[in-house]
Amino acid sequence: MAAANVVAGGVTIYTTKVEEVRAKKLTVITQPQSSKNWGGGPKDSKIVDLLRVEKRLNVDGYIDAADKAAFRNLMDTGGVFTLTYNGESFDCNVEKFTITESPTDKDTVEPVQYDIKLSVVFGENL
Repeated sequence: MAAANVVAGGVTIYTTKVEEVRAKKLTVITQPQSSKNWGGGPKDSKIVDLLRVEKRLNVDGYIDAADKAAFRNLMDTGGVFTLTYNGESFDCNVEKFTITESPTDKDTVEPVQYDIKLSVVFGENL
């Protein structure tokens, strides 16, 4: 079963892989222990969870050659754009993308599609 297509800033990405990533910043406090208390073994660390969750979407797929300029524009113009995936819309910003030429028609010099890797972070501009 193929992954659902992603629409990013009006460009359709025909996906081959979509990876949702969530990372949470934890503060770990390791308690000091004097040599007198070593016999009791190490104490467990304390963890502070401020619920600062970073949400990302990593997308592998391809775009049509006609969409290359519009896809580049997502990064070059900066700012938040709307990404649609599985019928849901998200505000996000491009962190990184890679475009690789992938000629699929040996009779033409110009590539007819471009393989892409896209990493976006969900959120809004300050």
